[in-house]
Amino acid sequence: MEPRLSSSMKWTPVPEELTEQIIDVFNKNFKAQVQSGDFHAEGRIFTKELLLRVGYKKEGEIRSYNFEVSIEFDPKKENAIKLLYTAVDCAASMMDEFFKNEEFHEFPKSWQPHKVDKKEVFLQTSTFNKELEEEADRLLGMEKEDTLVSEDDDL
Repeated sequence: MEPRLSSSMKWTPVPEELTEQIIDVFNKNFKAQVQSGDFHAEGRIFTKELLLRVGYKKEGEIRSYNFEVSIEFDPKKENAIKLLYTAVDCAASMMDEFFKNEEFHEFPKSWQPHKVDKKEVFLQTSTFNKELEEEADRLLGMEKEDTLVSEDDDL
């Protein structure tokens, strides 16, 4: 996941328990789609940015339909969990629209600003397949360690 802000280098992953809860929310709200695919979620908390990706991958397809949300925040003034809920709502709205029309190409491919509850959020989509990338990294011997705080040096 690439952050929107160039200053976003060091990050902490959104805890697995939260991403599992997010996936459960999507499984419950998109029951018909669960029959033919899987939802996945991941997020990163940077010093001044919260980043969330929620995706759907149809069975038998390589491409994943990802809906990504970036929200700038001040950890001294704002609650990251509340902003994460806002990000989930944004991703769910985009995904709902996608499932109604199946027109993925109409969504933004680069960060586009939107106002949500007086807060500016940025939305984009991608077709990144995390499982495929992780398997390629494993085969190439490029696996990354799980750490509490990570840093992206390739951005």
